[in-house]
Amino acid sequence: MGVNIDLHSYDYEPLLEGIKNYVGTEDTNEIDKILRACGSVIDGKYIILNNELWDGYSPYYNVAGALDRHFKSDDVFGEVFCTFDNKYGHENLINACDSPDEILEELNLGVH
Repeated sequence: MGVNIDLHSYDYEPLLEGIKNYVGTEDTNEIDKILRACGSVIDGKYIILNNELWDGYSPYYNVAGALDRHFKSDDVFGEVFCTFDNKYGHENLINACDSPDEILEELNLGVH
């Protein structure tokens, strides 16, 4: 069983609007504070780390938990950060890999 350590990005303004609509608030300042406490905004992109190695301390999961608690919502993670339609420009920037063999296997390259 592997541990994910991945870096994700989202288009910041659409993400901020999506969260605002989902939690039912007009206060984007509070959302912005929570987002920036867990990630960074760089050139219009929200960058956040998923670090499952630190059990319970992964910013990727905790940002949604903080938003849910503060705004008394139920599933910011599932409804905003992990949508199937990619309306927030989600990109997986860096993927964790368990071993060189797994990389080669995933790419169907094998060992020479």
